[in-house]
Amino acid sequence: MSYADETTYRVLNSNKESTVFWVFSNMSDSSTPLVVSHHHETRKTVVSQDFLKECTGYLHCDGYSVYSSLDGILLIYCLAHARRKFYEAIPKTKTTNRWI
Repeated sequence: MSYADETTYRVLNSNKESTVFWVFSNMSDSSTPLVVSHHHETRKTVVSQDFLKECTGYLHCDGYSVYSSLDGILLIYCLAHARRKFYEAIPKTKTTNRWI
């Protein structure tokens, strides 16, 4: 299984408002574990397609739509992101449930 995530951030030497820090990993089942950081100007589909073009198997990610265009990859979505949607659906009152 591989993992992927991307985060926008501000680069001081850039004219763009934000750039993207992509992180890819094969930590769970590789005899040679690897974590790769990749800086790019965008979050466009082409970045994930170019970077993961040789990869096959499972990819654990947050459900960002760019990953669904990858051939030979079965997406495994992060449950923390799904849980957050349920938590956000709870009415915000002073007696908010503490079990979540």
